[in-house]
Amino acid sequence: MKKIGLALGSGGWRGGAHMGVIRTLEKHGIPIDFIAGTSVGAIVGGLYAYKKEIDKVEDIFKQFKGINFAKTFLDISGEGGLLKGKRFIKYLNEYLNGAEIKDTQIPFCATATDMLSGESVVITDGSLAETLQISSTIPVLFKPTLSKGKYLVDGAITVPIPVQIVKNMGADIVIAVDTLKAIFPIDKRIIGKITGTKAAHIALRILLESLSKRDVVNADFIINPKIPGAETGFMLKTLINKNISNYGEEATEKIIPDIKKLLSK
Repeated sequence: MKKIGLALGSGGWRGGAHMGVIRTLEKHGIPIDFIAGTSVGAIVGGLYAYKKEIDKVEDIFKQFKGINFAKTFLDISGEGGLLKGKRFIKYLNEYLNGAEIKDTQIPFCATATDMLSGESVVITDGSLAETLQISSTIPVLFKPTLSKGKYLVDGAITVPIPVQIVKNMGADIVIAVDTLKAIFPIDKRIIGKITGTKAAHIALRILLESLSKRDVVNADFIINPKIPGAETGFMLKTLINKNISNYGEEATEKIIPDIKKLLSK
């Protein structure tokens, strides 16, 4: 039987679509044998790999709003980044119960970036909650994590969609989820007057999309959820949209026949 690997990419709040992808694969009885995730893809993938409870994972994401959002993330650092990220680890452990990567029901790994070498790092062991926090450590916003002589931040800087990594885990068929593609083209009416901050934000998105195109070349299937408003980059408004996973479901349904066909060969 061919083994299926899921490569869940970065994308911030757009990552809610990953949950719809997983739910749809479950619905059609398509097994997930390996998961590799980057940034928000690591969070969704790691939480799911632990207990295989996609509804519970979605419940966790729905809590990221209002006062709960503040309680989860606002631990001021002032050194290396605005936030420490320790509260987020504590929040994740309320579900993960201190689990390590080796405790997941589905083999899992996450990516990070070493700020000292500029190289991608694949995290395959250690605390699961800490790994998910490290993989999603947005530079400037969160303080880097010192681990084994490396200063680790968001894996998206080097590998936005970990296709080759999940192949290396043993996957015969790789399904890549790219939530960044939905950002472009950007409607000029949305851009309005180009400020320095907005220009920098768009430039970063262009870089990430370019890296994503590189990463998905060797994927067997590429899922591109079309998320309304993705080009605005406004996080909280869409993050709390309870239907965001629906976009992942819609995009996945379109390729289900092709996946089943390849599995039957």
